[in-house]
Amino acid sequence: MALETILIFVANSIAGQIVNDTWKDKVVTFFWPKASYPTRLYQVILKTIQEFEKEQPTQTKTDKFPFYKSQMLFEALSLYILFEEGPKDAIDVAFEENANIIVPTKEDLDKFYKLFLFNANQDQKLKTFFIRENYQGQIFTNTEKLKSLSSLTASVKGDTQKIIGLLDRNSSSQIPKELTTLLPKLEKGKIIGRNSELKNIKKSLFENKQVVLVNGMGGIGKTTLATVYLTEFYNEYTHIAWISATQNGLFNDVVSAPGLLESLRIELGTTPKETYNSVKASLNSLPGKNLLIIDNATEDLATYASHLPSQPNWHLVITSREKIDFFDNMEIGFLSEPEAIKLFKKHYTLEKLKNKYIRELVKNVEYHTLTIEILAKTAQELRTSPTTLNEAILSNMETDIIIRHSNKKVGKILSYLTSIFDMSELTENGITLLKYITLLPSEYLKNEDLEEVLHFLSDTLPRGRAELFKKGWILYNQSEDAYKLHQIIQDVVKSRFTYDTEFLKPIIDSLKSVLTVSLENRDNPVSKFKWIPYGKEFLSQLGDNMIIDISKIQNNLALVLKDLGDYEGAKELLEKVKISAEKNFGEDHPTTAISYSNLALVLKDLGDYEGAKELLEKAKISAEKNFGENHPTTAIRYSNLALVLKALGDYEGAKQLLEKAKISDEKNFGEDHPTTAIRYSNLALVLQALRDYEGAKQLLEKAYQIFFEKHGDHHPTTKIIKNNLISLKKEMG
Repeated sequence: MALETILIFVANSIAGQIVNDTWKDKVVTFFWPKASYPTRLYQVILKTIQEFEKEQPTQTKTDKFPFYKSQMLFEALSLYILFEEGPKDAIDVAFEENANIIVPTKEDLDKFYKLFLFNANQDQKLKTFFIRENYQGQIFTNTEKLKSLSSLTASVKGDTQKIIGLLDRNSSSQIPKELTTLLPKLEKGKIIGRNSELKNIKKSLFENKQVVLVNGMGGIGKTTLATVYLTEFYNEYTHIAWISATQNGLFNDVVSAPGLLESLRIELGTTPKETYNSVKASLNSLPGKNLLIIDNATEDLATYASHLPSQPNWHLVITSREKIDFFDNMEIGFLSEPEAIKLFKKHYTLEKLKNKYIRELVKNVEYHTLTIEILAKTAQELRTSPTTLNEAILSNMETDIIIRHSNKKVGKILSYLTSIFDMSELTENGITLLKYITLLPSEYLKNEDLEEVLHFLSDTLPRGRAELFKKGWILYNQSEDAYKLHQIIQDVVKSRFTYDTEFLKPIIDSLKSVLTVSLENRDNPVSKFKWIPYGKEFLSQLGDNMIIDISKIQNNLALVLKDLGDYEGAKELLEKVKISAEKNFGEDHPTTAISYSNLALVLKDLGDYEGAKELLEKAKISAEKNFGENHPTTAIRYSNLALVLKALGDYEGAKQLLEKAKISDEKNFGEDHPTTAIRYSNLALVLQALRDYEGAKQLLEKAYQIFFEKHGDHHPTTKIIKNNLISLKKEMG
């Protein structure tokens, strides 16, 4: 008979309940937590079956099932009553008549019956329930019957007075210290660090009389910390209970906590709330200092705050990823680098990985406790190389190690981490914002910068930001007013979603904008440096995505890198932009000409003047062809090529081009415009090289005056022109 069928039968025959299909799943799930003699008898029967099957497993391969899993046996054993001879006659049934049962031998039946009587005799709770439910008078009514029992059951008589004594004592003395059967323990010496956190929890509970909410991101060690606290201060408490929170609410979590109702001797009420009220009343009546731990709580616990046992008799420790109102928050941070390395070496005892590799590894996972344990045990079991281990998360590496977090095999690493961070609890606002933040650097980002680069999420951003912070998905630095998405969560989110063109277009346009240096808007190039990590991170994730146009981001980022002095980085990006432009527009297109010009200026800065000259001559021809000689774009091409010719020593050629650019800019912008001032400055340097000092001085003074009035003396271009003027005057004596 299947276990489910047995449960239903026991419910009907032993517990005296009518079980319909509606209640069927609850019977199977809760194993009849109602504390009573019939349900305890069921547990004894089940224990006997399990022990007998373990000692004498069925060897015959057949569709028949063994006698000890038959309904007939359960019906016989359900008649057993303490202090009587037992169901020996009833158990000796005619199994031969049932074609589906493997017929037992007489020896098997005798062994099974003796094992059952032994278990019943040893089960003090079974005796206690019987006495309580049938009153003490039942004992004396059956006293004479005890004389005729076999020697195996005679010891029941000796236990009778002990049971009566227990019933006469204060009820609290019969309640065990460990109220729940699930009570994990871990010694302080088995973990790395967290000493200060343990002291803070104890101080908050004992001195400040607070409820402690241990808060932190998933996998950081909140449950471990609570477990160690329980173990470390176990003797400080009279009673201890551990509740594992679920999405079903506090009432259901408490009612279904393994062993709690039985320990408190509470009947299952008609509703979870009714049962919970009985539990709460019983808990509040317990003397001494008591500890209740609620693990992995959600923000819904706030609605039950007034229903929880409280100080002074009860100390309450809650662990949660979320910020929960009404509780005192104690946020636990990440391990320090030395602690992270020590944790790795705790699980990895080989010598193959040197310290520098371990240091790099724990840094790459940003000192995330759970991930460090997974990688260390994987390295130990599989003797993984540093390169493979560094790629283990993104490659979703297969491993069969077991970790304390779940006491189960991990399997694929990224898949396991994904199961830890369940996004089903998030709203659409939260998920949308999370997807965009994964495209940004995994570092603390100032709120004002987030609002600027994600300005297109005007409605989603504030709501999503508040949700992600409260639910523990993003970290917050109050002093900097900055938010951060941890690298592990970033990897998890990226593995769950794809990014199409429609989703990416707003952030592409935004990044192009923030990376643009506009002289017309008086942009200081230095102000754009903060956006460099944004552009780099975005391109590192989507740089190989051919369905989106990222060349504008590549171009603008390259120009900012050029201003920063990272010419090699700028060159690498601009070469990609050039190839893309030639492929998509052709060599004579204005867009391609821009890529030539920008790359040429970087080559010039790197000293490759011939390479720069070749590209700028192409850009000049394109501009003259597409815009004419007097167009501002053509003037830029003249100016850029002239600077390269100057560097190559062709001062006359440079002068000729710059004079054409100067005339064009004066015509198009006027003599007081910053663009015109740039032409004055460049032409002045050529005149200086040609020893036309007065002409050069006149132009530099005009250029300096324009920039000083437009941008002030601290603007980089103003400073450059000023320094050039000073050098000229020194040269003039």
